[in-house]
Amino acid sequence: MNSVTPDPLVVNPQPLDQTTLMPPAPSSLVSTFNNKAQEKGKAIYGDPMQRQQSLANPPVFMKDQTGDGKITYGDVVKARIEGYKE
Repeated sequence: MNSVTPDPLVVNPQPLDQTTLMPPAPSSLVSTFNNKAQEKGKAIYGDPMQRQQSLANPPVFMKDQTGDGKITYGDVVKARIEGYKE
């Protein structure tokens, strides 16, 4: 049976072509904060590239854990219970 909605158990049906450390472009070029507030925020939290590089590097794509050829919720559960297998 074909469904018009995607399978809710599929974790990542369309893998990304390329992953980078670059954050997405801002949606607006107009800032809601003045320069002083932006500088204070940058001093406390770092600029977007520093924040992006501080993230851990988890595996971008999960590998099939159950052997059925798909990444499903079952794969996530199995990885959590038995440990993730490369």
